[in-house]
Amino acid sequence: MKRSFRETRNAEAESPNTRDTDGREELINKYSGMSEDGLMRELRALTDKQRAEGSFDKGLIERKAEAILPLLSEDQRKKLFQILGSL
Repeated sequence: MKRSFRETRNAEAESPNTRDTDGREELINKYSGMSEDGLMRELRALTDKQRAEGSFDKGLIERKAEAILPLLSEDQRKKLFQILGSL
C-alpha cells in the first residue's frame, strides 16, 4: 500500500535524524489550506516570476517529480503530469 504525503511527512517528523533544512514544514503550512485553484494560481505566478528572472528550470522540476512518482496513486500521477504539461 502506498503512503500518503501526510503519512510520509509524519514518519519523517518522528525520525530524530530528520531536519527541516530546506523549509518543507514552512511550505506545507503555507499551502496546506489552499484550494486547488489557489495552488495553481500560486504555481503560475511563481513560474512566471522565475521565467522573467531567467531562473526557471523545468528539468529540475521534472527530476523532482520523478522522485516522488513512486509515492503517488494513479490519479495523483495523472494530475502531476497534467500540471507539468501546463508549465
